[in-house]
Amino acid sequence: PEDNEGWRPYTFDEELAALEVKYAIPDEENAGLVYDEIFETLDIDSNQPEFFIKSKPSSKDEPWLSVEHPETAEWLKGHQGTIDNLIQAGQKDKCIFLPIGSDTITVSKLIEKVPKFRQCTFLVISAANNDMADGRTDAGIEKYLSILNIANHLYQQPTLLYYQMGVLERLGLQQINRYIIEGQPTEAQLKLISNSIKNLQDNWGSDLRNILDLENLYAKNMLSGMHYEINPQGKTRFSRGSLA
Repeated sequence: PEDNEGWRPYTFDEELAALEVKYAIPDEENAGLVYDEIFETLDIDSNQPEFFIKSKPSSKDEPWLSVEHPETAEWLKGHQGTIDNLIQAGQKDKCIFLPIGSDTITVSKLIEKVPKFRQCTFLVISAANNDMADGRTDAGIEKYLSILNIANHLYQQPTLLYYQMGVLERLGLQQINRYIIEGQPTEAQLKLISNSIKNLQDNWGSDLRNILDLENLYAKNMLSGMHYEINPQGKTRFSRGSLA
């Protein structure tokens, strides 16, 4: 038991390296790095006005006027920088969160992003609904479409948790539908919306394979790490930990 120097839980590092190569994206093209910067300063426990989430309807459910909800309008202004950064992140085509989640610690860090993604989506959709009601329709449409872009980034992750979060795209689609039916969209706006929706893709067949590949690796690393250890020379042994 005292011979522990250099030993660590056994993991399938070659398989992880292959996945890292598969999902490698140049930093300047990776929206995941932009989200990480946003999340570093995002306070999801900040003092949110009741209309933002709790009331029925809430600011994320339908267009609302600043004069009727000045507290929420003022609160959103304080998050304008975050909203602008989210729109910019959505303009990037590719997204992957690093490191790839193949161990318990990494997966737990990925889970920590879930409430922040939810908060960010609510920020954008609430601001978009305010834009639409106050007459800034082009700005509102841009934010609605950015919700679809955020969902597309979630669908690119080989993790079932994030893939399921892609359902957030319905927030943008519902409001786009509302505006097309109840508003007075211009030809240019309809063309923009049409082209954006045409780019939505359903790749569930290949996405499921990618998800299973990573889930299998995570399960193997978790089980092997509980029972086996490896040292820098590649020698393996049963784990000496009391849990094992």
